[in-house]
Amino acid sequence: MLTQDLKIINDVRLLSLNAREVYDELSKRLSNQQARNVLKRLAKHRMEIVRAIANEGNAKAQCDQLSESVPESIRNENKHIDLDDENLVEAIPSLIARERREIMFLRNEVKRIKNYTLRYRLSSFVATLQMDFDQLQSLAAVTKTGTNGDGK
Repeated sequence: MLTQDLKIINDVRLLSLNAREVYDELSKRLSNQQARNVLKRLAKHRMEIVRAIANEGNAKAQCDQLSESVPESIRNENKHIDLDDENLVEAIPSLIARERREIMFLRNEVKRIKNYTLRYRLSSFVATLQMDFDQLQSLAAVTKTGTNGDGK
C-alpha cells in the first residue's frame, strides 16, 4: 500500500477517535434524551470506522499524530472544544463547524487514495459521516430548548 494511502488512513482513524471521545463525553452531560441518542450514534459510527480501518492489513503502521496534510483549523478545533457545564449548548455549534470542515477535508483526502477498493470503502464511511453531520445539525435546535432536565 502506498505511503500516501497509509497517511490518509491514519488521519481518518485519529480524527474518528477524537470525535468519538468528544461525542461520548458530550452525550453523558446532556439531559435531553434525543440529543444524547444522536451523539451516542455518532460515537458508535466513529468507532465502526476505527475498527474497519484497524482491519486493513497494511494499516498496522499507525502513527499517533495527524499528518501534515490535516489543516491547522481541524487540528486546533479538536483541541479547543469546550465541554464545561455552562457551555454545553455552545458546544453543539462548535461541533457542527468542526464536523463540516472535517468532512470536507476527508472527502478530498479519500479522493486521493490510489487503492480503488480502499477508496470505495472510505468513501462509504465519509458518506455515513455526512448523514451523521445532518443529524448533528438538527441538535442545534434541540439543545436550545434546554440542557437541564430539572427545569433550571
